[in-house]
Amino acid sequence: MPRAKRPKFGDPGFHLDLYIAFPDDLAEDIASGLDLTTKDVLGDTLLERICAAAIVFESAAIARCLTLLLDAGADVNARGDGMIKGMTPLMQLAGSYKRIVEKRPHLEDDVLDLFDLLIERGADIEAKTDKGKTALD
Repeated sequence: MPRAKRPKFGDPGFHLDLYIAFPDDLAEDIASGLDLTTKDVLGDTLLERICAAAIVFESAAIARCLTLLLDAGADVNARGDGMIKGMTPLMQLAGSYKRIVEKRPHLEDDVLDLFDLLIERGADIEAKTDKGKTALD
């Protein structure tokens, strides 16, 4: 899709897989002022959606997107308004972890690297959802 017509995060018709498959587009949108606090129709920020997508996409692509977003100042402890209120990106990743390892056990180390990336950038491992659950629960 031509660059000028491709929707950005938060726009109707946006497809998360485009940013993951083409991280240069994400970098360009960030440089053009993409609002990293925008929430999608599910109530999640882009950082949260990328973490939740770890169940489907290659870990290296997820890591690249996370790094771009965090370097640009995305809030590593942003709280979503999605199905479980108050989830952070770390919690989103934790929610996918068990399913990833069950289906593709050879990826466990890669996924653990994603946890390390978030924690190194300040993710609060003790943060709780509105129901009192942490990423470790």
